Amino acid sequence: MKITFNHFIQGVFVAIGLFIQPLVAQTLDSSRSEIESFDEVLISANRLGGQRRWALGQIESIDYKKITAVQAPTTADLLSQTGLVYVQKSQVGGGSPVMRGFEASRVLLVLDGIRINNATFRAGHLQDLITIDPQALGGVELYFGSGSTLYGSDALGGVVYLKSRSLAFQEEAQIRGNASARYSSAFGSMVYSSGLSFSNDRWSFLGQFSRSNFGDLKTGSSRSYTDVEGFGMRPWYVGQTSGADELVWNEDPTRLVGSGYQQGDALAKLNYRAGRHVVGALISASASSAIPRFDRLNLFSLTQAGEVKPKFAEWNYQPQNRSLAALSWRSFGSEAAARQGVQPIQQITVAIQNFEVGRYSRRFGVDWGQTQLDKVRQLTLNFDRHAQLGSWKFQYGAEAVANDVQSSAFQTNSWTGEQKSSKDTRYADSFATTFSAALYGQVNKMLFEQTLLQVGARLTQYQAQAAFTQYNYWGLDYGTADIHTTAPVFNVGLNHELKENWHAKVSANSALRNPNLDDLTKLFESQPGEKYIMPNTALGNESSQTFDASIHGIQQSVWQLEAGMYHTRIKGLLIDQPVQPVGWNLPIMVVYRGLLTPVYQMTNAAQGWVNGAYASFKRVVFDGKIGFFRSLSVDAKVALTKGQYQRSDSALWEPLDHIPPTYGSFGMKTRLPWGTLEYYALFQGSKKAEDYSNSGEDNVGSTPNGTYNPSWMTHNLRWVTEISSKWNCVINLENISDLQYRTFASGVSAPG
Repeated sequence: MKITFNHFIQGVFVAIGLFIQPLVAQTLDSSRSEIESFDEVLISANRLGGQRRWALGQIESIDYKKITAVQAPTTADLLSQTGLVYVQKSQVGGGSPVMRGFEASRVLLVLDGIRINNATFRAGHLQDLITIDPQALGGVELYFGSGSTLYGSDALGGVVYLKSRSLAFQEEAQIRGNASARYSSAFGSMVYSSGLSFSNDRWSFLGQFSRSNFGDLKTGSSRSYTDVEGFGMRPWYVGQTSGADELVWNEDPTRLVGSGYQQGDALAKLNYRAGRHVVGALISASASSAIPRFDRLNLFSLTQAGEVKPKFAEWNYQPQNRSLAALSWRSFGSEAAARQGVQPIQQITVAIQNFEVGRYSRRFGVDWGQTQLDKVRQLTLNFDRHAQLGSWKFQYGAEAVANDVQSSAFQTNSWTGEQKSSKDTRYADSFATTFSAALYGQVNKMLFEQTLLQVGARLTQYQAQAAFTQYNYWGLDYGTADIHTTAPVFNVGLNHELKENWHAKVSANSALRNPNLDDLTKLFESQPGEKYIMPNTALGNESSQTFDASIHGIQQSVWQLEAGMYHTRIKGLLIDQPVQPVGWNLPIMVVYRGLLTPVYQMTNAAQGWVNGAYASFKRVVFDGKIGFFRSLSVDAKVALTKGQYQRSDSALWEPLDHIPPTYGSFGMKTRLPWGTLEYYALFQGSKKAEDYSNSGEDNVGSTPNGTYNPSWMTHNLRWVTEISSKWNCVINLENISDLQYRTFASGVSAPG
């Protein structure tokens, strides 16, 4: 067995964790709690923290205890178990969250107050969420609905606020290690995680390292949610012999050969406290091997001889890397608050992130493969502050975001390794940059001691510039792209306490999404032979206006109920349109990679609406009783979403993409003498082909016979027990019925 540097480092951390863990009697992770709180302090609803019951929007939180119990392979898989976030997958190494019918570049990812979304986030499906290690998270907060007042562009559907694990300062020095190992039979995977933490009255440090090895996915085999025999399985795969591609028969078609990958993640945090001020540093990094794009590897073509063959021999995201370095300064109201690290009065954060995303594809039977490599550097600066004047509470701040994108392309001979340059870049081949600057303010005022009035606004100035060389792939008749926009957004709402811990909430707010470089400069084969997207330099903002109404109640800290509905109007919706010169009846056609393909461009040529409703009920027993019925807790959630859009040149309303069928979850948990036992079910309704968007983003071709996505439900069991005061054991039995199914819009089946 070859021992690599990564194996060595991994072994060192695990050894440290095994040695130090038994020496410490108390956990230092302030995010860990033995009791779930219904009124916890939330960050996502208010950048510097606030009580949940006074938040205006729909919020779902996942605490550290839940994260450790779920033991999700990736952060995307963690979100899929909430019952309120839908997650799409095109490959095993994927996971694109859908919130209120919005996805990808219309949902904002935030890590410790730092935006993850960059200028190349596309509107289709993304896998960037997997670059955040769930083992390094202390909690996740999901803010549903327009979040642009506090967080800026992209938060049309909501905000996924990821909180890394943190340490409170301690009067006496304490040191702690941790180590965990996770095995999954569905992937044949092993995930190792280990860490080291230190804390005293002045300093706190946390380091976490994870190594994931995901094997080929094994789907369900005992029964299928469709009558189409063999759906979702892989009876063959592409192999190479004697310098040629060939089809290889798969002896176990439920094993999706060639779908696995490896990933390494690291996070380090260092804080120094001086009185009520805290200076902190954060480093986060993720790197992966080639991630096979399974849905593309499952495409077929018909030869002139009438033979069916795969379109691609290889299609990988390679690399898929992200790194982040940040410095922050936080000021608290007292030294006690600074020690706990919650609700600062003001903070300044500066961060730099680097993203590397490569797309490598090679057609079946072709020697040369194409790589498009995009490197993004993103700089962010955030200032946030709270102030109070009598009964008025003010929050205000500023944000600046700059992106620099470098795109290149080259070809590689699969057999000889020879490389040669290519002009076929994904984005502008000379340079591409964006810059935005924003000011925001929000005020809270208690009316009559039981009604909270909240009013906020944000003003964003944005510019994007790009240049194409004369050697660009298509010889475009323009050399530069330059757009400038200035846009305001607002929010206003009332939160009325009907009686103790029962709140009725109404709000109206707007959100925006600036056209990024993916919209502005992309050269992209969206659907082989059917759609090729070329740049458009005349784009404006997408915007939305949302009305929310909900009720949220807590009864004696035993059960919680939340239900609501919303209506969202979308303006300036970016859609792809065929390029048809004046007087032409047909779009321009080009030959791309051997196929005659229509040319499309992104345009602000549509408007739309999204309506939805949601409900969640949770009952938790806190009295410490043991027994199946005496300690029975219940957790149920359901979400319904509908959406349509209308092109500016048409009177017809068509189905909007990214709108999932009804979905949700139901669970029961009880405490027994030998541990905590939990049953939970995840479910999804059906969706007919005529209700799919014609944009192709929902992958109707990946459904059984391309007709509809059937409904499904999985049954699951989870057992958590304490081996000792330091060690836990978690056993998850997922998809007990071994159902063969596929989630909506996904191009790969779910685990069996």
